Formats: sequence, structure tokens, C-alpha cells
Amino acid sequence: MDVGHPRTLPSVGLHDIERILALVHARTGADFREYRRPMIERRIVHRMSALGCAGANEYVGVLEAEPQEVTRLSRRFTIDVSRFFRNAGVFDVLRGDVLPALLGRAGGQPLRCWSAGTASGQEAWSLAILLEELAAPRASVLGTDLDPAALRNAARGWYSEADLVEAPPAWTERHLEPGPRGFAVSPALRRRVRFLRHDLMGGTAPVPVRFHLVSCRNVLIYFAPALQRRVLRLLVDALEPGGVLCLGEAEWPDEETLARLTTIDRGAKLFARIPEKGR
Repeated sequence: MDVGHPRTLPSVGLHDIERILALVHARTGADFREYRRPMIERRIVHRMSALGCAGANEYVGVLEAEPQEVTRLSRRFTIDVSRFFRNAGVFDVLRGDVLPALLGRAGGQPLRCWSAGTASGQEAWSLAILLEELAAPRASVLGTDLDPAALRNAARGWYSEADLVEAPPAWTERHLEPGPRGFAVSPALRRRVRFLRHDLMGGTAPVPVRFHLVSCRNVLIYFAPALQRRVLRLLVDALEPGGVLCLGEAEWPDEETLARLTTIDRGAKLFARIPEKGR
């Protein structure tokens, strides 16, 4: 039986990647030129292969002729894999120690949390569930992402069972409502959370206030080292003195950033911003 030959994947060179990323930037405003190149190359090659493009010139022609393909490729570069209470042990530490301490320090003032790179919102809603469980009346969550489509899904607040595999069943029952399209977040959660488009590469915080908790998990791993350092500075700058930074399981601050932090929990990648002298 003739099983055929494996399909050869198209190739793309450094110059081709630069051309494609420049085109995406010009069409969407999103600049992926400081993302890790192996990841960028894999996603470009995947789209070229899916469309049957033999080479980069042919794919560039598709991008120039079809705006929807620019959008599809741009979405491949963003991070949209998430679920409620991903790496549940981190949320155990937040629920048991970190958030109660932050609420105590806030002294009744509004507690502000930022879920940076929130994708379709699962992390932002998970933080809101923790705040509901702690009965924190003046606490809120801002979820931000670069991808408008992901933010629309986040604001819609509908999720499948697969999104909830790590969520404690009792919390799911209390804070999500079953329906024909899966599970919807409760009105109480919706009152705590809002979503906003924001580009971490832009160098500024999404709003002109500081946060008590900033969670940016499994995002930095997609960035080249220089961009990682700039984004880490932004995240720490966005924290109140004593505020807490939460990173992903494979992420760690560079030395310059770490000098501004104290480690709360090495395994959970939780750090507190050291107050500046004189404050």
C-alpha cells in the first residue's frame, strides 16, 4: 500500500520573518518583533503549511491580499491557552496567605488586582472567585490582553467543562451558573471584573493607579530577554509598595528586577515589591 511521503514543511528565513512581522505591525499595530523567534517561526510555518504556501513570498502575498489572514496570524502569536485556577497550588497560596494579608494592609481601602495577559479571562475570573470567597467587598480585578477577540470571550464569561478541570467543585457551584453553552460567571463576579485592551510592550500601565496584586503568568516565556526585562519593570512599577507580583511556573525575574522584590513563595513564583526608601 502506498502511504505517500511526509509533507515537507515550508521554510522561512530571518528576512522573511522580519517582512511578515513588519506587515502585521503595520496592519494591526501589534509589534511581535521582540517575541522569541523560534515560537514566531513555528507559527508562521504552521499558517503557511495550512494554506499550502510553498514559500515566504507566496505567504506575504496572501497577507497583503487578505486582511483576515493577518488577523489569524496575529492571534497565533498571542497566548490564549488558559483555564480556571491553572496550577491550583498558586491559588491556594493566594487564597490562604497573600490576599488576606493584602486585604489587612489595605485597611478597608479598595484592593486592586491586575491579570496581565489574561487571554480569555479564566485567570481574572479565578481571582474574582477568591475575592468572593474572602468576602472582600471593595476588591476588583482588571483583566488585560492584546487580543480583542480573546477579550470579547472574556467579557462574555461563558466557559466549558474543560476550562474548569482545576476549579474546586464547590466554588464552581457557587460562582458559575450552568447553561446551554456551558457555564456562565455569576453576576457577583461580573461586578468585580472589567476587561481592557492593553499591550504590555507599550511601556505603560493600563490605568494610572497602582495595584496590590499583579498576576502575569506564562506570558514572559514568549518574550526575548530584553523585552522580558522591560515588561518586568513595568509590572513592578505598577505595584503598590508591598504589593505582590505573581509569575508563571517557568518564569523568574532578572537580577535588576529581583533587587526590587522580596521572594514570598519560590515555588508559587510570588514576590512582594520592596518599598522605596523614604516612603
